[in-house]
Amino acid sequence: DMERGHIRGTRQRLPFYQEIEFFAPEQYRGLNQVELSFVADDREMDVILEMDKKPGLFTEGSDSFRAFQVGLDGFQGTDWSAYLNQWLSEVGGRRNWF
Repeated sequence: DMERGHIRGTRQRLPFYQEIEFFAPEQYRGLNQVELSFVADDREMDVILEMDKKPGLFTEGSDSFRAFQVGLDGFQGTDWSAYLNQWLSEVGGRRNWF
């Protein structure tokens, strides 16, 4: 999706950003989607993650965010799959979503 607006706390200069939406894997049954956005300049990239919790019978859906910076020269040295899995497990487990 292309979203109009600004992501607070990022280096964003344009009046819009791209949001990449993923359906959560089955092991994260309490999640609806995980959304990912990137905002970059010539030195670093802001990575913004949003976890959308599914609404339940007696509860509303909710979101959890994480943002961090990555140098453009060092992002390839990170195991992104493991990083995302750890974050989803940590936040979802703490909130009893899974």
